[in-house]
Amino acid sequence: MSLVLFVNRQFRITDSVEQIASCQKQLTQLRENNEESLNRIESSVNLDDIKYTAITELGMAYATKDQIVIYSNDSDDYVHQSREVGR
Repeated sequence: MSLVLFVNRQFRITDSVEQIASCQKQLTQLRENNEESLNRIESSVNLDDIKYTAITELGMAYATKDQIVIYSNDSDDYVHQSREVGR
C-alpha cells in the first residue's frame, strides 16, 4: 500500500513539475512576443510626423517662457491641485 501511495505521489510531483516547466516556457514566449510588439510599435512612431501634424494641422505651437510654470516638490507626498494654475 505504501509503495502504491509513494508511486502515486511521485507521479503527481513529476506531473506538477512538467506543468510548471510548460507554464514557464509559455511565459517566456509571451514576454518575447510582448517585447517584439513593443519594439515594433515604438519603431513605427515618427516624432517628426507628429510634430508636423501638431503644428500645421492643429495649429499648436511651443510654449513661450511666460507660459511655463515650474513646480518643485521636495517631499514624496502626492500633489493635489485645488485650483487652476494661471497668471
